[in-house]
Amino acid sequence: MSVVVTIRAAPLILRLHLHSLAPPFAHLQIRPQARFGTAYYRAKLSAFESADEAAWSGSVWPTWSNTSLMNEGWEQNRKLASSPVPWALAGDASNRPDLVDESHERMLQRHNNVQEQYITLEAQLREHPDRLLPQPNTLEHNQGDKRHGRRCKPRFPRRKRPTSKTIAGGSRSAFEVNVVELEAGRVGLQWPQRLRANLWAKSMLFRTLTTKGLGELLDSHRDLKTDENRVAPGHAKKTEAASSGKMLQDAILSPSFPASLVIPAIIAAKYIPRPL
Repeated sequence: MSVVVTIRAAPLILRLHLHSLAPPFAHLQIRPQARFGTAYYRAKLSAFESADEAAWSGSVWPTWSNTSLMNEGWEQNRKLASSPVPWALAGDASNRPDLVDESHERMLQRHNNVQEQYITLEAQLREHPDRLLPQPNTLEHNQGDKRHGRRCKPRFPRRKRPTSKTIAGGSRSAFEVNVVELEAGRVGLQWPQRLRANLWAKSMLFRTLTTKGLGELLDSHRDLKTDENRVAPGHAKKTEAASSGKMLQDAILSPSFPASLVIPAIIAAKYIPRPL
C-alpha cells in the first residue's frame, strides 16, 4: 500500500518541486498551451503507472475539445499542491474506501437494529388493543360497585341496632353455653373424686384390719413361745426320768441281772417320777 501511494504521489511531488523552484512566476497566468502539455504528460504518466499499453500508445496531444476537463484537473492539482500535508491527503484518499465500507457496515447495523425495534414495537402495538379491551368492562364494574355502595350506605345506621342486639344475644347464649359446659365438667370431675375417696376409705379400713390381725397373731405367737420356754425344761426332765425307769425295768427283768441287786433296784424305781 505504501509503494502504491508513493508511485501515485510522484507527479504531485514533482509539481510541488517545480512550483517551489519558480516562485516569482507563480502569479502569472499559465498559458493554455502549457496546460495542454501538462494534461498530455499527466495522461502519459497515468498510463505508465497503470501499465496500459493501449492508453500509452493512444495518448495524443490534447485539443480544445477537452479544455474544460484539463482545467478541472489542473485546478485540482493546484489545490493539492497548496495543501500543507499532501502525503496525509494521499493517505486519506487511499484509506477512504475502507472508511466508506466501515461506515456502510455501521449504517447496515443501525438499519438492522432499527428494523428489529420496529418489529418489536409493532408486536407490542398489536398486543396493546387486546390489553385495552377488558378495561372498559372493569371500569363499568367498578362504577357499578361504587353506586351500589352509595345506595347501601344509608341502611347501615338502621341496621346497627339490630346487629348490636344480635351480637349481645349471641354473646349471652355463648356465655350460657360455657356455663353449662363448665358445670357438666365439674360434675364429671366430682365422680372420679368420690370414687377415689371411697377407695381410699376402703384401703384404710383394710389396713386397720390387717394391722390389728397381724398384731393379734404376733401376740399369740409370743404367748406360745413363752409357754414353750416354760414347759420345755419340765418335759425334758420327765422324759429323761421315764427313759431311766424303762431302762432299769428292762435291766431287772433280764435273766442276767444279779439277784442281790433286785431289791435295791425296785426301791430306787419307786422314787423315779412317772411320765404324764
